[in-house]
Order: sequence, then C-alpha cells, then structure tokens
Amino acid sequence: AKFDAGGGWETGMFDCFDEEESCWWSCWCPCLVFSRTYHSMDISPTRTTMGIFFIVLLMWAISAMAWIGAAILTITVGGVALIYYRAMLRGELRHRLGIPGDFCSDFSAHCCCWPCVIAQEARQVKQYGRPYRDYGTGESLEEGAIIPPDPREASLYQHCKTLSRCSRILLFSFLSGVITVAALLGQKQGVSIYIMALIVPLIILYLLYWRRHRHSLPLDSAIKFFFAGFVVAVASAGVIEFMLSLLDFVILSPVEYSLYSHGESKLTFVSNNPVKVIFLDLITSYVIAACVEEFTKHMVVRGCWLPHPLRSPRSVTIAFVAGALGFATCENLFYVFSAKSGEGLSKYETELITLLLRSILPVHPICAAIQSVGVIKRDFENDSSQNLFKILLPAIIVHGTYDFSQMLLGDLLPAFTNFNALQATAAIIGAALGMTCISIGYMMYLFNNQRQRLRAGWERVSQSQSSRSHPADNQSGPQLSDSLADDNYINDTYVGERLTQPLREGLVGTGVN
Repeated sequence: AKFDAGGGWETGMFDCFDEEESCWWSCWCPCLVFSRTYHSMDISPTRTTMGIFFIVLLMWAISAMAWIGAAILTITVGGVALIYYRAMLRGELRHRLGIPGDFCSDFSAHCCCWPCVIAQEARQVKQYGRPYRDYGTGESLEEGAIIPPDPREASLYQHCKTLSRCSRILLFSFLSGVITVAALLGQKQGVSIYIMALIVPLIILYLLYWRRHRHSLPLDSAIKFFFAGFVVAVASAGVIEFMLSLLDFVILSPVEYSLYSHGESKLTFVSNNPVKVIFLDLITSYVIAACVEEFTKHMVVRGCWLPHPLRSPRSVTIAFVAGALGFATCENLFYVFSAKSGEGLSKYETELITLLLRSILPVHPICAAIQSVGVIKRDFENDSSQNLFKILLPAIIVHGTYDFSQMLLGDLLPAFTNFNALQATAAIIGAALGMTCISIGYMMYLFNNQRQRLRAGWERVSQSQSSRSHPADNQSGPQLSDSLADDNYINDTYVGERLTQPLREGLVGTGVN
C-alpha cells in the first residue's frame, strides 16, 4: 500500500523505484534534487535553496572544529530548521498542484524520510510537465542548446561556448582545485605524480571521444558524466563499501583482522592462514569492490536525465566511459597519494609504481565499455533478456579478477617466496599486463560481434537523410525532425525497424532506461 503524506500524490512516498533518477540523486545529493524541483515550479530559486543548505553545512563545519558539543547542537538545530523550511515549500507545492494536506503532515514526512519525500516531489513535478532544469543552477536546457551548429567540425572553443552554467562551474572548480593542490604539494616529484594521474584519463577521453567522435555526445554531457563519476559515484561507492567491509569480520575475528592489517604481523598471519586470506581477498575483490563500483558507475548514466537522447551505440559507450574515467581519476589520486614507502623503495617510487599499475590496466573504463555492450544490446537490439544483472556480470568478473589477482599476489608473494620488493612488484606488474591483454581482447571481441549484428540489419543515417524520417517512421509515429536528428550530430546513429520503438520510448529524455 502507498503511504501518501497528504493524499492526492501521483506516487507514494516510498515508490522511489518508479523513477530511477530522482531515487538515485535524492539518496546521495538530495539538495540538488530539492532545489531543481522548486525552481522548476517557480516556488524558490536554486540559489536560495542551495544557499540555505550550504549555510547550515558551513555552520556545522565551523562548530565541529571548535567543540564536538557545539557541532551536535548546530546540526540538530540546523537540521530542524532545514526540515521546517522544506516542509513550508512542500506546502506551497501542494497548494499549486491542488493536493490536500497540512503543514503537520509535510513536516512529519520530511522527518520520517526526507530523501523519499524529495524523490516523491520530483516525480510529481515531472509528471506535471514542467521544463527540464539543470542541477545546481536551475538553468533551462532545451534540446539542441548545448551543442554547436556543426559539432564535428567545431573547435574546442565553439563547444565550450555552448556549455551549461553547471558544466562551467564544475570545470572552474576542478581547475581551481588542481592548481591549489599542486601549490600545496610543493615538491616537484609530488606535482609530477599528480599531473600524470590527471593526464591519463584525459588522454583516454581524447582518443575515444574528442579526436573523432565529438559529434556523438555533447561536450556538456561528457563533462557532467565525468564529474558525476568523480564525485557522486566515488562517494556512494565509498559509503556502500564501508558498510560491506563489515563482512571482513565474518571471515576474520577482530584479533585476526588486527594481525592481518599490520605490516609486522601480516606475513606471519598470511603464512599460517592462507585459506582465510584467499577467501578474504575473494570477498573483498568481487563483492565489496567489483559489485559496488560497477553498480555505482552504471548509475552515473542510468540515473542521469538528459535534455537529449543517447541516439547511437557509440554515444552510450562514451557516456559510460566518461563516467568511469571520472571515478578512476578520483580513485587513482587517492591510491597514489596514500601509498607508503615500501622495502627498498622511496615514497616517490612507490607512488610512481602505484600510478603505473593503475594506468597499465584502466579497469574502470574497460569495464564501463563492457557494460555499454549490454545496454546497447538491450536498447538498440531490443534484447529484453539484458537485465541489470546480465549487464553488470561481465564487468564484475573482469574487475573482480583484476583486483583479486593483485590482492592475492600482494599477500602471498612476500609470505611464501623469497622475492624482494622489486621482484614482487615486477610479478604484480606482469600479472597486470596479462590482465590487460585478456580484458582488452574480451572487450574487442564483444564490440566486434555487436558491430556485425548491427551492420547486418540496420541502416546508417546518410547525408541525404539528415533531419528526415526513415520508412518505419511513416508507419509508426512522428518524424525525427528535431535539432538533434541532424546527421552532423548522429552520424553514427543506426535507424531501422528495430530501433524505432526504443528510440522513441526508451532513449528520448533519459540517459538509458
């Protein structure tokens, strides 16, 4: 049964899975969804709702630095004030939409589960038909507004001119952060590692996207996918992995885990308990790391509403890889700078080896590309058997196998061999190279098979068909005559009888269904 806070809502408060985007973002970034909802209804501008949230957050941060008691008091008072403010706006929303209720029900609903309430409000406003508003700025993005007239030939400057305010803020904040961190590092060696960690994903994006296929996806969308992976996917994966890490204590007792976690006692523990260590590495690599990270990267695309469709198989692949590269960039920075000097190796050498290992096999973009194969098979080949489990499983196997091989070698080589630090590192790099060849070969195998299936029954959009309908359109609905149906933008789009239905119902208006 549905629980309606005031009655008259199109969906219940706990019907979160009815609409994935509002569900996902309300869970991890509720302030963004809340501000967009009320800006869309012209109730409160984004700068006001976001500003109040950040004032409360800033007050709590300042008080936390002074005294823990002040922090608890601030977050309690600030939280109640925030709920009061949100309940007032919910009442105004009900009044405009003709939904009965009172302030008490609105306040109680936000106290009960404010992410669920925020998601419900977002679904209601979407069903009301309000125009799409961008996160963080409230900017109205119409289809075609974020691409230059000729995206294939347009320069970087021309593409940047069409960026939304949200993307410009993200880029400015990122570049400011890069410069600030580089200045704080000070040492040339640290700065060089830092720059290399940032350059690797940019090179991949250039080769996959910008060099030849910039017309497949607007630069604005690619930037947002990247930062969604860099911030939201990493944060959500971190929280979920932290909770799942409690599984370690199912395998090891607290005393055993303490022995395993400390370098001095770890070798002895591994030598005496190899089976437990192998099982622990297995659970950590496949369940805690691979399953969680592949799911959160998948939701970067699946949980993002776009003002334009992903109309070509290549655009789907680029979207997934862009989000995964954002995730990989943040993760690489964390692992590189948290690396400690090892036996016979300086901290700089350890950081360089860590970066090399994570760059040899860019596991996140490879697994994201593998995921995209399943999504394309479902949405472009009309294979209804491609559910979420089947889409994620190949990527989880590849990701988990890579992590498991690295963890296992790192645990067993020092305990059961006479390898020194350099020899053990060489063995781990050799395993990474082997996994690179296998993973890339498997990815290319999937893409080649899919390309052959697409070419067998689909037609390509030609120059003469630009902004026109294909024969199936005349029988089943309106023509594809909007601005994004131009051949300059969807040169790699396949049209045909099998694409007609998912193009209109599955891909228009969302990232992927």
